[in-house]
Amino acid sequence: MTAKYCRQALLKGFGLVETVSKMAFGNMIGVEFDKNLTNDMLFYAPLGSIVLEVEEEIDGAVTVGTTGSDAFTVGGVNIPLSEAAEVWKKPLEKVFPTKSRSLYK
Repeated sequence: MTAKYCRQALLKGFGLVETVSKMAFGNMIGVEFDKNLTNDMLFYAPLGSIVLEVEEEIDGAVTVGTTGSDAFTVGGVNIPLSEAAEVWKKPLEKVFPTKSRSLYK
């Protein structure tokens, strides 16, 4: 199958939740994880696993969720994407500031 649109990311760290969260925050596109995924599936990162965001299903691939909403939904919990992204970015602001202080007062 040739996908017209495909985005990919390596699965690492805290598994699907971490990887898909970064994809969602980077593009500000919400995601809803499949309700059948267990915590073990959501937070496990098998070596060599890749997450693909495609427009059409791929034979042999496991569908883990859908995109397009304005929320991050996992385990029936629905968090507005803007709120989730802010909470995620807040600790990083001290290390990687997105706004510079004025040198002149």
